[in-house]
Amino acid sequence: MLKSRTLLFVVLVSIAFTACKKNTSSNNNANNNSGGNNTSGGNNTSTADCKACSYEPLCYNSTYTYIDSTYSGVAQRSFTYTGVSDTTIQAVVFQKVITSGNINSYYNCTNGTTTAIAYNVVLGIGLNYGTYPEVKITPLKATGIVGTSWTDFIIATGQPTVTYVSQIVEKGITRNVLGVNFSDVIHVNVSDSIADTEPPYENIYFGSGDYYFASGVGLVDDFFTDQYGDIYQHSVLKAYSIPN
Repeated sequence: MLKSRTLLFVVLVSIAFTACKKNTSSNNNANNNSGGNNTSGGNNTSTADCKACSYEPLCYNSTYTYIDSTYSGVAQRSFTYTGVSDTTIQAVVFQKVITSGNINSYYNCTNGTTTAIAYNVVLGIGLNYGTYPEVKITPLKATGIVGTSWTDFIIATGQPTVTYVSQIVEKGITRNVLGVNFSDVIHVNVSDSIADTEPPYENIYFGSGDYYFASGVGLVDDFFTDQYGDIYQHSVLKAYSIPN
C-alpha cells in the first residue's frame, strides 16, 4: 500500500511559483508593484501583457523572496524571472518563463484562468514515483466565485495518477503577511490524492495546500497540511520587486 508514503505535494507550487535561491534586498511592501507592461530588452521577448492576470504577474526581471518553514527548519528562498518569451503548445500561446538557475516553465492566462505546464517532473519524496513527462495544472481561476472548483489529473504511463481538486474558499479578503496587509486576495484550497498501485486500488488522500494570491503581486502565503492535519510547510512572501 502507498498509505505510509508521502507525496511531494509542493512540487507543483515549485513548478508554478518558485525556483532557485538568489538573494534580493527589496522589502515586503504592498506598494512595490506598479502598472504597465515591461517591454525592455534582454531576455524579454514576450508580446503578452505580463500583468494581464493581476493575481499571477509574469514580468521579466521580477524578483520574489520567500521564507519557508518546514520540519527541518527555516530557510530563505529567492528567484528572478530571467527570461520571458512566447511559445506555442498545442496551438495555444504560452509564456515560457525562465527563472534563476535556468528552470523553465510555461504559462497561459486567459480570462483570469492560469494554466501552468512543466516537463519531465519527478514526483515523490523518500520514494521515487518516477518521471511524469508533462505536468499541467490550473493554479487559479481568478474570475470564479467563492465555491468554484476544478480538478487536475497528472497522468503518465506506468505511474500512479495524481489528482488535485481546487476550490476558491475566499475572495476579496485581506491577508496579513509579516506585518503587511495585502488586499484583494483570493484563497484557494487544493486537496491531493494519488491512485494506489496495489489492491484495493483506492484513491488515497495525502493532504492539502492553501494558497493566497494578492492582486498585483502574486502568491503571498501558502501552507501545506498532511493527511493527519499537521502543517508540514509554510511559506510567506518576504520581499518582491515587479518592474514597471
